Amino acid sequence: MWTAIGIIAASLAILAIDGPRIRKMQPRRDFIVFSVFLLLGTGLSIIEFATHLELPNPSDLLIVVYKPVHHVITSLL
Repeated sequence: MWTAIGIIAASLAILAIDGPRIRKMQPRRDFIVFSVFLLLGTGLSIIEFATHLELPNPSDLLIVVYKPVHHVITSLL
């Protein structure tokens, strides 16, 4: 419970600090994308801590994709 409140408070602080600056300097769609990513990250963090579910790291996908490419290049050299 307190973890979820802390995550929400942190995301609101980020929105309060960076939101007006992004809204003033950038087009509206940049602020919308920023808000969507912040909301998505907040939701995933709350889900991960509330359910103790370990979500995969996005860089693991890059490793899966580029490992065969690495093997092909090293075999050619």
